[in-house]
Amino acid sequence: MANDGAHVMGAHFMRPSPEAEYRQGFDRRPPALGATPELLAELKEHYVLLEPVQQREIYSVLRSQMLRQLISCDGAADIDGLIDILRKCS
Repeated sequence: MANDGAHVMGAHFMRPSPEAEYRQGFDRRPPALGATPELLAELKEHYVLLEPVQQREIYSVLRSQMLRQLISCDGAADIDGLIDILRKCS
């Protein structure tokens, strides 16, 4: 019986890690919040044209959506910080 347990343990260690098994799917995942590089560039261009009240609202809504998707917003004090985070998530 002890040998059977060792054999099972040995077989367990021979399996590929879950990271390797799911890496391709992870690499092919869609961009976070659907934010393609083109969309992020467009957001950045349009943002500067908005009134300060509208800018605060856009920042607040985007930050809230990111947090709902468990995307950390630490260190993002402005829209550029949020956009940089989203670029890294894509």
